[in-house]
Amino acid sequence: MDIQKITADLIATGLTQEALAALVKCSQPTISHFLKGSRGSRPSLLIGNRLLELHHERVVTVGGTDRVPRKDDQLSAPSVT
Repeated sequence: MDIQKITADLIATGLTQEALAALVKCSQPTISHFLKGSRGSRPSLLIGNRLLELHHERVVTVGGTDRVPRKDDQLSAPSVT
């Protein structure tokens, strides 16, 4: 998976670029460059690992494909009537 997709998936979960940068401990312009694909596909090892960890925590895998939870998604179990 490339850094542009990982970053876009994390932003799609409802994080702002500023919030993601704070979690990853980098600058907001760095996140913007990752989203645009203009910073290259090789972030530092530290930033890359932090992005991967966040992606693993916040992006749910369903049936072998990534499913990005949106701000309005309900990830709880369906109610039983």
